[in-house]
Amino acid sequence: MKIMYKGRKKALLIFGIIIGLMIQPIILLTAYSSVVAYQVHKELSLAMVSDGNAEETLQRALPDKSNTKESSDTFERGILTETTYESAWMGLRFACPSELYLKSREELDIGITDENGELFANTGIISELGVYDSENDFYLSISVENVFFEDMTIQQYMQFIISTYSSESFHYQLGDSYDTVKIGSLSYSKLSISAADETGVPFHEDYYVALKDNRFIVISSYYSDDAKDLNEQTMKSFAAY
Repeated sequence: MKIMYKGRKKALLIFGIIIGLMIQPIILLTAYSSVVAYQVHKELSLAMVSDGNAEETLQRALPDKSNTKESSDTFERGILTETTYESAWMGLRFACPSELYLKSREELDIGITDENGELFANTGIISELGVYDSENDFYLSISVENVFFEDMTIQQYMQFIISTYSSESFHYQLGDSYDTVKIGSLSYSKLSISAADETGVPFHEDYYVALKDNRFIVISSYYSDDAKDLNEQTMKSFAAY
């Protein structure tokens, strides 16, 4: 499957975010929702050449945690190997199925770390895990994302995701509540979306979102019709820490 998010669209998205920052808060909220979806989709394009400067610009356009109210932040990055990931902070472990691959820490950190490998102080989205298949039909990611404003809820985060889908042909779970799914030791709200790409090929995205220490933990999976079983199998590869 061909992934439609390429470098040109990434540059346009970054430009749009910067313009949004200069106009008004309403536009800024819309720009942030695009960032949420973009973070997932840009990981899907395994052949895309990463632009460190562009990524840094994107991250610096995201909200700084210093702009939110003080909270107890115990976040620590997880431990990533070639076949496993574990995070005491998230309370989960992941063992990669044999037919899938994990992105390296270096790949995940492009554009969000300095020359010493340290995270930029105002990094808005931290990529913790990237899992993909050789056919580019499946991608699962874990990211830790700053809340955009004080007291932001999971419901509001889900609505931002939904707002990024402009097509009338996509479907998502309706209502004010979402399914609750336990992954590791935390409970996540789940949003499932089915849509079609620019060529009409159907795809599916599941978002699992939890809120801890004023940060969103976002587990998202992208998969084609042919990869539905693979997605289910991969989600069963999580265990409690």
